[in-house]
Amino acid sequence: MTVWAFPELDAARKAEQTLGTLSASGAVIVHDGLLITWPAKRSAPQPRRLQSVAITEAAGYAFWGLLLGGVFFAPALCKLSGVDPAALGEALAGVGLPGEFVLGVRRAVGPGSSALMVLSAGEPAAVDRAVAGLRPAQVAAELTPAQREALYEVFG
Repeated sequence: MTVWAFPELDAARKAEQTLGTLSASGAVIVHDGLLITWPAKRSAPQPRRLQSVAITEAAGYAFWGLLLGGVFFAPALCKLSGVDPAALGEALAGVGLPGEFVLGVRRAVGPGSSALMVLSAGEPAAVDRAVAGLRPAQVAAELTPAQREALYEVFG
């Protein structure tokens, strides 16, 4: 799982087009992903599925909902309910997304920014090179085959 976070709202859309070109050429295999924009005056990010990218193995809306909830809404929910945030973190860690990943995404994506969240096969080096001019911050978690299988067993 790789997240490229961009300091501008439109940068993730440009990166999505680049990712589409790379996936069409076979340079990267995209299993699933989201584009996130967070307008400065909104209280929450606005996610949508990738549109111009060939998706090979969708993870399902439940997975993305849990991930987005864990990244963006868990702190407030846990504070209001008194629930230990580590419980959600442990659930995500079980499918290869440790607490450091969640915190990294939370720090990188905020009001006035955008991001691509991508489940892919192999190293994202081709994408890194192609989107470097958009000045992304990258947060990544390498899923083992067992974690990836668990993710699709639960959510796919």
